[in-house]
Amino acid sequence: LVHEIQVTNTGKKELALNALQGNCTCIKTGASKTSLKAGESSTIKITFDPQERTGTQQKAVTIYSNDPRNPVQRLTFTAYVE
Repeated sequence: LVHEIQVTNTGKKELALNALQGNCTCIKTGASKTSLKAGESSTIKITFDPQERTGTQQKAVTIYSNDPRNPVQRLTFTAYVE
């Protein structure tokens, strides 16, 4: 399963995506750009490989940035694997 999320810098200063971290080895992440000027966007790609897990899976990706108000953002998702 692959999902892409678009992130836009709505601030006035450069936004640095310092790290993307999944809470499981089954999650791989990457960003098309990690340094965004004001108004620029980046796509974050999240790949989930269930690795023989079955049933309902609740996973998360944490985004660390230099945002002065919200330097840590957590994205959560749920998947059902048969």
